Amino acid sequence: MALDLVIVALPLPTIWTLQMPLRRKIGVSFLFSLGLRTIGIMAWRIQSTVQAIKSSGVLYHLYFTTIQSHLEIWLGIIGASLPKLAPIASKLVVPAFSRFLSSRRKLAVPSGSDKNAIRTISGSGDDVPLQRTGFSRLDGKSLVGFGDV
Repeated sequence: MALDLVIVALPLPTIWTLQMPLRRKIGVSFLFSLGLRTIGIMAWRIQSTVQAIKSSGVLYHLYFTTIQSHLEIWLGIIGASLPKLAPIASKLVVPAFSRFLSSRRKLAVPSGSDKNAIRTISGSGDDVPLQRTGFSRLDGKSLVGFGDV
């Protein structure tokens, strides 16, 4: 496990001395930090294995150890695949996330409007005042398929 930590930490000082944009340095450091997550899961798995050996219900505890082993392998595969997935992320994920964030900003209630108003999504920009008239009973047509309610 100590060797794994050295392998993960060894290139980080070199990455930060390279002449490349800060954004890319952070991205490359993040890719190497995935190795730290894998090491953390490996330590968790070792602790669970020792606990399973000492307990009377070995099969019960080995079930969790198996899941931890799979998680360790999956994170290793994902970490190894991420550099090849960067072009896909820059073309698909980043624009979709940007559109999502911009749509969330449009739905925010403007500072000058009534905070108790219902904000519409239709794009008209008009706030509908919230009218609290109490509860109303649904008619029988809206409950079709729910049996006797």
